[in-house]
Amino acid sequence: MTQNFHFRKFMLLVLIFSLNSCGAPVCPTASLQSPNLNSPPDFSAVGSLLPELSWSYPDPGCHPQGYRIDLSLDRDFADTSLSGGTGNPSTSWFPGSNLQPGKEYFWKVAPINDVTLGPASNYRRFFTGPYCDPSALAAPALIWPADGETIDTTMPGLHWANGNSGCLPQGYGIHLSQDPSFADTSLNGGTGNPGQYWYPGEELDDCTTYYWHVFSGIDTTFGPESATRSFRTDASGTCPPAGTGSISGLVFHDVCALPYESVSEPPPGCIDRGPIDGYGANGAYDPGEPGIPGVRVNLLQGSCFSSTILATAVTGPDGSYAFDDLAPGDYCVFSDSMDADNAPVLIPGIWTYPEYNVNPITQAVSLGNGELLAGILFGWDHQFLPPPPAPTQTLAPTLTPTLLPQPFFQPLINPKHIYSRGAGCGAMKAEIQVKVADSKQTAGVWFFTRLRNMDGDGVTGWADAQVMKAAGVGWYSHLLYAESLPDFEKYENAWVQYQFVAYDGNFNRIATSEVYSDLELTACHK
Repeated sequence: MTQNFHFRKFMLLVLIFSLNSCGAPVCPTASLQSPNLNSPPDFSAVGSLLPELSWSYPDPGCHPQGYRIDLSLDRDFADTSLSGGTGNPSTSWFPGSNLQPGKEYFWKVAPINDVTLGPASNYRRFFTGPYCDPSALAAPALIWPADGETIDTTMPGLHWANGNSGCLPQGYGIHLSQDPSFADTSLNGGTGNPGQYWYPGEELDDCTTYYWHVFSGIDTTFGPESATRSFRTDASGTCPPAGTGSISGLVFHDVCALPYESVSEPPPGCIDRGPIDGYGANGAYDPGEPGIPGVRVNLLQGSCFSSTILATAVTGPDGSYAFDDLAPGDYCVFSDSMDADNAPVLIPGIWTYPEYNVNPITQAVSLGNGELLAGILFGWDHQFLPPPPAPTQTLAPTLTPTLLPQPFFQPLINPKHIYSRGAGCGAMKAEIQVKVADSKQTAGVWFFTRLRNMDGDGVTGWADAQVMKAAGVGWYSHLLYAESLPDFEKYENAWVQYQFVAYDGNFNRIATSEVYSDLELTACHK
């Protein structure tokens, strides 16, 4: 009786399927359409090693004779050993054997009439669990680009393999930088899922060497980093060949510590530059002279009259810079003190080495095959001695009264009206000067800015502290550029609010000024 019941139930299902099939005709082979994939969702993790794959046909008025299903560990579907077919118009399918745990799979579906395949769907991917124990995460294995490979795109799809056997991470982090130490984090990113392909968030520079590595993670636990690889971009096909040579050097502070009172003999490190310039730095790199961090240095291929910048570097904390992977040939290293990035670091002052008071400063060099050329120096004489370091953001100003009687600060500002977002309207910078009442106790002054909307409500947060330069007994100065203001394009008309904090030799606050609002910022529309 039981066997007879199951047989009748099976025949009923066959009859229902036959009636449904007969209710819709077979689609013409010439007009077959690509199916719509339904399940599993893209980038999802499945709980079974025999997952059901399902899809739908976009034309409800007909159906193909069957479907081909491509399933692979490779998104190019080069390995077809897992692929199969329905042999009928059914819109779901199971793999023929268990899949591997902890893997990324790709799948797509195409309709078929007789032996003719219609257009395939776009591929999707899914992942087989389980998730890994966070304490046992392993380093991923990098696949593409190969180490040292030159690639023909500036948007590479970096590819790696899961380093964990039989389990999945929740996602991956990617470090990508022109700096092999990965100090520049601007290109870093993550997958947010167990996918093992990733594209940068922006176009990479052409003719440039990049370094990358990958690590996996579960919640807030991160596994070990993969090995680091490098690749070089050559999307144009015209990049000069990469080499193994390098050019490196230092931007140093050519120190000339002039006292405020007049002297008859130049102090150590200074020489007499004549009746116009007076005493100035000696134009030599003396022992103990510090490097200047944050200076942009450029590299030209060919002569110093070339107009194409091959590479750019920014000096590190010790003032050093380097250009790597260079082919043999002639190059020019130069730096421009009026560059938008350099002016806040260097101005006021002058270049003193290799030439005096010349800008941009240049050095022509010739590089041999594989040569590591070091010691390309540039000397800069600050008009005022370098100030102490700025405080951290945790020392942002408060609106409390000063700790010493007013008026402790006497500010001067010129001009009182500056412009943003363009040129041709007027000044886009202002010189801020302040005199402190107690010059002996004051070792330096920090300067803070924010914007307050003139045309309505709204105020920005305070910018990080800027260290003002000593400008004489009790006087300090700062060159304020409109583009350095926080959210400087946010308001059409705004007050630049600013505040001073004086500190002693131990970097303790000794006075905090009121918040001044007498500098106007206006958008330029010429």
